[in-house]
Amino acid sequence: MYCVHCGIKLPAEAKFCHQCGQALPKIETADVSSNSEVTVNENLTCEIIYQATGERWGIFPRDIGEFQARLVNPAGFQAGEQGEAVIATSAKIEIMSCSFNPDQKNKRHRKAFEDLLQKLLQSGWRQVDKEGAAWYNITFRKNCC
Repeated sequence: MYCVHCGIKLPAEAKFCHQCGQALPKIETADVSSNSEVTVNENLTCEIIYQATGERWGIFPRDIGEFQARLVNPAGFQAGEQGEAVIATSAKIEIMSCSFNPDQKNKRHRKAFEDLLQKLLQSGWRQVDKEGAAWYNITFRKNCC
């Protein structure tokens, strides 16, 4: 279970978030033994983000990172702890330490992004018409069941 306010992972029996202190909404459990059907949200959502994973020191230091497709929960923030909600990753890319973000005009950055995009499309994810803050922030949906 995750906090609906800050997104941190919590024990299933938690009533308050140990990170932000907010009370968690009461979750009604369905009686599975009855003949009534239980409705489950069958859509998963993911978003492509850039994540720095290391650095290379030298005369021109560089950040090493990758594009990641991460699950997003219904409240809009990324679910889970570091790496827990990652569906797929791109090849590693290098970025000048002073620029902080992948460059859309850089062929290596673009190729790593497009390869990840193809992985998602081949896995049954479909792109949603929603623009993110950066050129690589693309949202996808998939029916899970």
